[in-house]
Amino acid sequence: MREKRTVIPMLMLALLALLLLPSAAFGWHDRTHVAIAWAAGFDRWYSAAAPDVAKLKYPCGAYEGHLYGAIIASLAGYRKLEAAGKFADYHLVYCSHYIGDLSMPLHNVPYDAFNKAYHHVNDGIIESTVFRDAAEIRSRCYSIAIKNEDDLAREIARIAEISRQLALKMKREERSMSREEALTQVVHSASLLRAVLLYAGRPLMEVDGLLRGAEKSER
Repeated sequence: MREKRTVIPMLMLALLALLLLPSAAFGWHDRTHVAIAWAAGFDRWYSAAAPDVAKLKYPCGAYEGHLYGAIIASLAGYRKLEAAGKFADYHLVYCSHYIGDLSMPLHNVPYDAFNKAYHHVNDGIIESTVFRDAAEIRSRCYSIAIKNEDDLAREIARIAEISRQLALKMKREERSMSREEALTQVVHSASLLRAVLLYAGRPLMEVDGLLRGAEKSER
């Protein structure tokens, strides 16, 4: 019975991954990644954009249809090293980054002409205001229960499908996301990241007030 429960979520992720075509597309811009991690309570929030820098020299493959599996693999890497008493934080930094990109709609559909034309601008929809928005994102986070890898796979598939449906709507209407749509999307990522941190036994960072640098953000 356990084997059956494991196979179903993994098949869901595999089917979703087949929808994607290889691409060199980036995900949310740096400030957006940082704000998602801060809103989730990750104490290494300031490193959340680092994987975009690293993949320029060390391509990780997460942007070639393997984003869903990369979330699971990076978390597994963290838990393995952590259990062995070794420094494991960098795996969790990558995991937070991938979870952030999960809610970017255009990462969940083929990299076709529409995606190529609209990807960059949608990566940065809330980039100029997201530090100010981080407190709102945090307040809108919802509860997700993750007790095992099956639960994680199901949540990844759920958010991927929400994101895919928004991408298809954007394509039908030939438009970018609205600011509110983008905020709603990153709330999904922040909520999942918070659940992953708790599942991994990582204490949530306590925050009070605005994300550092918010006072310099635009409105």
